Amino acid sequence: MPLLTKGIVSVSVVVILALLVDPGSAWDSLRHVAPARLGLAVAGGLLGLAVQWIKWQKLVSCVRPETTRREGLRSLLAGFSVGLFSPARIGELSRGIFLPSQRLAASAAAAADRFCSFAMTLLAGTLCLLFLWPAAGLVAAAGLLVISLLGRRWLSGEGDGDGRGLAKYNSRWPMLLDLTTALRRLPVTIWLGTLAWSGLFNLIFFTQFLILQSSLGGELSLPVLLAIPVIFGIKALLPVGVMDLGVREVSAVLVFRSMGLDPSPAFDAALLLYVINVLTPGLLGLLFVGSSVGVAVRHFWQIEWVTFSFAKLVARSRLRKGAARVETGV
Repeated sequence: MPLLTKGIVSVSVVVILALLVDPGSAWDSLRHVAPARLGLAVAGGLLGLAVQWIKWQKLVSCVRPETTRREGLRSLLAGFSVGLFSPARIGELSRGIFLPSQRLAASAAAAADRFCSFAMTLLAGTLCLLFLWPAAGLVAAAGLLVISLLGRRWLSGEGDGDGRGLAKYNSRWPMLLDLTTALRRLPVTIWLGTLAWSGLFNLIFFTQFLILQSSLGGELSLPVLLAIPVIFGIKALLPVGVMDLGVREVSAVLVFRSMGLDPSPAFDAALLLYVINVLTPGLLGLLFVGSSVGVAVRHFWQIEWVTFSFAKLVARSRLRKGAARVETGV
């Protein structure tokens, strides 16, 4: 069923893009991209990668102090790679699997990283939506407030009650309780610091999009500046694309069309940003995933019916090989 779902999503995204974007216009816009600004966007991608490395290093060092910078970078890139081939990039939680020890605690740190990035993207998108479309912004703000309160309640353990709810899920995913416990043990200062680094990364991401969009002939105005976080907020809420491709591009086209602007530069900018910030680091990370990728490819068809993500397969393979050395860290 997951394979069928992915196929339907892929076809749907292609059909939507074909209906919304003139391929000839998009290709003509792409051919005229200014090399200097493209280089600036690539430099922004490297800066964003450095920010993510620093953020991850601080997080993982909190739960595994002996983690070297090299180990941090390798696990970060490997997580990018697994995330590229998993729904909603949930495979990035496998960063901890590529560390020599305390893998479960490190995976919890990766989950905290993803939560903070998601929260900051939604916050930026909601604030900008309030200026562009106030009614929709108020609905989004109310939803974000509810999510925040529920998240705080869950992290504090207030929503567990007698524990039976969590136990039910723990029976299906035995490591869930340990991951939850590890998350709750992260200090507040680490959460706040990760939120700050995530906000900086989002700012870099938005700036890259603006640079690319303007270099492709797009309009440079305040509404465009406000529209960019909205695009990424929609992408964060709808992580259904295959290999993280499609939703960002469709969102860019829909938002710009709704503002009466030419969507072709926005589409091309989203596509270039995908190559710079998502595809390239993900492919680079394959170098660090190693033999687990071979296992995943050999058993791909069988796994599609058993597991919901490529990350789970890699985790199983790595944990089997190093079971004797795995420490929970919680």
